Order: sequence, then structure tokens, then C-alpha cells
Amino acid sequence: MAKSYLARIVSFGQPVPGKNSPQLWSDRSRCPAKKNCRAVPRTSPNKRLVAYQKSVARDALCSMQGAPCSGKLIRVTGTVYVGDVVVRDLTNVLEAVFDALQKVAYHNDFQIHEIGNVVRRLDRKNPRVELTLWEIEDPVWEEAREKAWVNREKSEARKKRAGQVQGRLV
Repeated sequence: MAKSYLARIVSFGQPVPGKNSPQLWSDRSRCPAKKNCRAVPRTSPNKRLVAYQKSVARDALCSMQGAPCSGKLIRVTGTVYVGDVVVRDLTNVLEAVFDALQKVAYHNDFQIHEIGNVVRRLDRKNPRVELTLWEIEDPVWEEAREKAWVNREKSEARKKRAGQVQGRLV
């Protein structure tokens, strides 16, 4: 697999896991009778997580220096420096970072083809995430992905034609 350097992204601040407890709220205010209505629990994204993801996206834009997103496969390496010894699942922290980098460093996190050598370290004075992104080529995967896109486009065209035919009959 050939690879080429894409970007080095450094985002400062305590990393926040992507799957932490969402905030619950109920939707009783929409109940017309205001009584005998059951509170329906709803979730909203955690405010700390949303703020952290905005910060990561902003830092990534600065690091990328205006380089456009590419459609190629991505390899990720790097280090997550946490500021305390609280147990954080590394995969959940990476999930939050990958979601934040979507539409900035790549179109969709489906493009992340390989995660290599990402470690967690302790740095009490300067918590941060340092990631290096590489564009990689995997001919077998890209050929399969190309066939899937062609099949998807054919399927959508068939559905569109079928819809047009049904529209004429009605």
C-alpha cells in the first residue's frame, strides 16, 4: 500500500469521549392536556462533547491550511495525551475526534481504513490529541468500493425510472 502524508493535526484541551452520558429531558411541554401525559425521555448531545468537537474541527482547519477533503482512504497514527488518570476509553475518544474531523479532513469517517499505533499518554500540564493522517492506496479495496458505487448508481437509476413509469400511469 502506497501512502502519502496528508496532515498533522494537534488539538489542545482535555479529550472528551464520544459516547458519554447524553443529557435527558422530557417532552411534557408539548402535551396538550398537561396531565395524564407520559414524559417521553429524549436525549440531546452532551454540551462538553459538542464544544470539544468544534474545537477539534477548528484546530484541524488551521492544521490543514485550507487543503481540501479528499475521497481517498485514510491511515491514522498519533497520541492522545490526557490530563488526569480518569478512566477514558481510547476508542470513544477517537470516535469523538473522528466525528469532529468529518467534512474537514475527509468526507466521511468511513474513509478511515487503518488505525495504526495510536496510544494514550499522561500529560497533566498540556492535554491534547496529536494525529497524523496519511492518504493510502489499497487497489483491492478501491476496486470493490468503485463496484459498490456503480451498483448503487444503477440501483438508484432503476428506482428513478420505476418512479417515473408509475408517475405516468397515475
